[in-house]
Amino acid sequence: MVRCIWEKINILKNNAARKKVLKFSLVIMLCGKATEIQIS
Repeated sequence: MVRCIWEKINILKNNAARKKVLKFSLVIMLCGKATEIQIS
């Protein structure tokens, strides 16, 4: 039972980390697009 809960917590943590990475890469992409537009 406890192990099951721990596995769920770990899955949630992994999902949160993945979402942070996705958000971060999206921000980088948007910043890159913005600088491209400014340069051109």
